[in-house]
Amino acid sequence: MTIAKQLKIKEFPFIIKDSEGKEIYYEDSERYWSKRKYDSEGNQIYFDNSKGYWVKSEYDSNGKEIYYEDSTGYWIKRKWDSKGNEIYYENSDGTITDNRPKTDVQKAMEQELLNQLQKLLAQYEERLPKIANERFYTDREEASAWGKESELEDVIRDLKRILLIL
Repeated sequence: MTIAKQLKIKEFPFIIKDSEGKEIYYEDSERYWSKRKYDSEGNQIYFDNSKGYWVKSEYDSNGKEIYYEDSTGYWIKRKWDSKGNEIYYENSDGTITDNRPKTDVQKAMEQELLNQLQKLLAQYEERLPKIANERFYTDREEASAWGKESELEDVIRDLKRILLIL
């Protein structure tokens, strides 16, 4: 039973507001209703309605949303720096954007990975011309040589893409 029905309300929409003037309950003549909750700073932290849909949110001390989740299973996590810039974003679809400052250890590890990838790329680029020159005269052996060349070209292309990302 809805609140309006319990109170025998006849005029719609029926709205209840908190002491700050924020809507905490809404109901229309079709018996659709929604409820809202707010934190002490006035941020909406919860919403649900008569259709079963709900949303939960959390905020940091600066009023920035740091977590969002809804009844469909979708969620978002965020982090903000002291200037209010979003430095981390992740969602349930797998999207991640990480702009958090890196530690010296993380920077060193990234540089080491980059160096290793560059060495690997140089080794493969060095081997490609050798394989191209090692042509054989039987169909089977020539196909094998061409396969090795094509495979190395694919590896080189993939390594170059990775290096562009880094």
